[in-house]
Amino acid sequence: MGACPLGNGAPTPDFNYGLDPESVHLFFKNTKQTPITIFPGCTRRKHKIHMDWRAHILGSQRNSEIIEFLNKVEQIALRSVNSEWISDDSLALSSAIWPKKIITKRNKGEIIPIIGGLHRGYVIFKKQTSNKNVEIVEDYNHQMFQLKLLKYLK
Repeated sequence: MGACPLGNGAPTPDFNYGLDPESVHLFFKNTKQTPITIFPGCTRRKHKIHMDWRAHILGSQRNSEIIEFLNKVEQIALRSVNSEWISDDSLALSSAIWPKKIITKRNKGEIIPIIGGLHRGYVIFKKQTSNKNVEIVEDYNHQMFQLKLLKYLK
C-alpha cells in the first residue's frame, strides 16, 4: 500500500503517511537496493469494485469459512451506504502474490515524502532519478483480482 503522489487527485494524504511522515521519510531514504512496490489508493480508485459484488457474489459463498469470517469482520461496511468496496490491503497483497496477472502498469522512481507545511504527509514521485527506490503500481486488472478472490476464498 502507499500514498498517492501529490497531484494525483488524493484529497488527503495516506492515513499512515500522514500520521508519521518523518518515519516514512527515513524508510524511503534508506531503501536503496531493492525497489519497494507501492499500490496507492489512487490506483485502486481507477476501477471501482462495487459493494454489491462484495456482498452478493463474493459474500454469498456460504460454504467458505474464510468468507464467513470476512462477512463478520466487514459486517458494518457491508451494511453501509458506500457503493464501493475498499479493498486496499487485499489488492496490495494480491499484486505481490500474482504481480504478472494483477499489475498492468508500473513505474519506477523515487518517493520523496513531504514532512512539513501544508502538504505534510503527501509524497512526491520523481521519475527522473538515479535512486529508484520504489515501483508504483499505476494500473491493475480488477477483473483478474476478482476472479482470484472467488477462486481462492471459496
